[in-house]
Order: sequence, then C-alpha cells, then structure tokens
Amino acid sequence: MKRFSLMCVLTIAALVACNTGEPTIGIDRDAGSGGSGGSGGSGGLGDGACTNMDDQAVYEELSYTNAADVTFTGIDAAAEIAGDCVFGATEATPSLTGCNTEALAVLGCFSDCEGLIAELGACVAGCQRTAIAEATEGGELSRECEACYGDTVACSAGNCAFMGCIDPSSQDCIDCQCRFNCSQDFDTCSGLPSTGDCD
Repeated sequence: MKRFSLMCVLTIAALVACNTGEPTIGIDRDAGSGGSGGSGGSGGLGDGACTNMDDQAVYEELSYTNAADVTFTGIDAAAEIAGDCVFGATEATPSLTGCNTEALAVLGCFSDCEGLIAELGACVAGCQRTAIAEATEGGELSRECEACYGDTVACSAGNCAFMGCIDPSSQDCIDCQCRFNCSQDFDTCSGLPSTGDCD
C-alpha cells in the first residue's frame, strides 16, 4: 500500500463498505427527468440510485480480488473497488490504476477544496466503472449509482482524511463519516441497506 493510501483509504473503503446488504429492488421513487443511466441503467436522479434491476444484475456478476488476495463479490466488491480506486491497486484483479493525482491534491489542500474533492469523486467513479466493466465483461452500474460511490469517497476524503482515522472500522472514523453526513448521503443516494451506524 502506498504511503498515503492508508490515511485516505482508511475512512473511504470502510465508508462505502458500510452498505453490505442486497439492494432493495422495485423502489418507486420520483426520479425526475434525469439521464439515461449507464449500460441499460434506469436513468433519473434521486434516492435509491443503485436499486434498479440493471444495477442488481451487475452486482450479481461482480467479483474483485484486492491486492491482499481477498475476494469480494456483489455490493462488497463495488465498495472495495471504490476504496481501492483512490490510490490504485495494480496487484488486484482487475488491476486499478487509481486516482493518485486527485487524491494527493485533496490531501494537500487546506482550504477551498471543493473543486479538488469533486475531481476525486469523478475519478473514483470512472476508475470503478472501468474495473467493473472488466470484471463483468462489459457490465456497468448506472451513472447515478456510480456517482453515489464517487461522491461518498470524496466526502470521506475531504472531511475525514485528517481526523486520525487509522482503522476504517474504528468508532472515530465512523463518527467522522456520520458527522459530515457521508454515510447518510450514501445510504440515501444508493438505496442500499444501511448498517445503522449513524442512527
């Protein structure tokens, strides 16, 4: 693991991994006019972006083995990929080039960092898209669902990377993610089951 990845990924990987249940399928939501979604995605913006049938089909096909040779499937794999996309994981399967430039820019920013945080979120979403397409032979989550992961990683990096979170499952890290609404926003955005850590 790269020198800075522990500090940043520590909160990030755990944050997106907090939602480990199966997506709730068939949620009716006011999707607005939104876009067309990813490959066969449902389109629309709003709550429950990861709960459509097309995203569930991608989760069912998804498998990822991280650099420590631990294999994740489904939603857990998507979360692990998003966390590993921050600094990359070239030894993982699929290999992740990562968002080193964007992540280091966020870590080096001390004020007015919103633009850099947004760039990191977009990079993570793109990295995750590429990895999922490779792992599932062309599948991809809807763009709205991807954005939930990218925005959550960016929220955690922008707000919690300097809070001394060494263990991503530590109460301090969880409290930080909850304090800045990173976890709650992911729960709402994705529609995936919450662990209830912020209740």
